[in-house]
Amino acid sequence: MLTTSMAFKAELARLLQQAIAEQVDVITAPHTMGDFGAYKHHIGIVAGLRSALELLEEAESIVNKRERGA
Repeated sequence: MLTTSMAFKAELARLLQQAIAEQVDVITAPHTMGDFGAYKHHIGIVAGLRSALELLEEAESIVNKRERGA
């Protein structure tokens, strides 16, 4: 059984991955990119979402270490 925090983490990770996939779809569809500025904007969004996923994993690691008393 998942604790509330585990369920929250899993759902947040799923939503972030979904948002990344949506941005990748926008980037790879030729008719959606009007100019290089739009491309850079969407690449920046993907980079930010990936950073959020990395921070989520880092936070989980920190909490797990604290719980183990390390």
